Amino acid sequence: MSVLSPERDAEGGIDDATPPERGKRRTRGARIALAVVALVTAWHIFASFLWIGPPTPLRQVVPGNLLTQYMIPWLGQSWSVFAPEPINGDYDLKIRAVLADKGGAEIATEWISAVDAEQKMLVHNLFPPRASNLAVKQASALKGAWDALTPEQQKIAELNYPGF
Repeated sequence: MSVLSPERDAEGGIDDATPPERGKRRTRGARIALAVVALVTAWHIFASFLWIGPPTPLRQVVPGNLLTQYMIPWLGQSWSVFAPEPINGDYDLKIRAVLADKGGAEIATEWISAVDAEQKMLVHNLFPPRASNLAVKQASALKGAWDALTPEQQKIAELNYPGF
């Protein structure tokens, strides 16, 4: 029988007594599927709202670490999308020169911030030079090395021996 033709009885007429059960099943199945999709979508939007937004007491509506387990594997979003390696501190690298005058006496220049000088290359520059972040990287590396020192080693380093 064709899908488009109505069911016919033995005499060739249309059988009005047979209810369209198949259509009811399709409608019920479609409604259930639509309800499941709507619930999953509503949960996802709610969970994303809780995850992306600032931490509030509303997050405690979701029990335990269910929100973290749902978001982290595949759906976790954070501001790192916009800054994959953000600066995690306010580091500054100050430099100065020690010059010898004509008589051989040492004269130290004023301290200047290498980071500020390099950051000026970034402002309003669509294609900044690679040199624009060297001091930040160096300051981060020095801070990491400082943090790796023991307290006794930090005391020695703070004595600021020349020549190092």
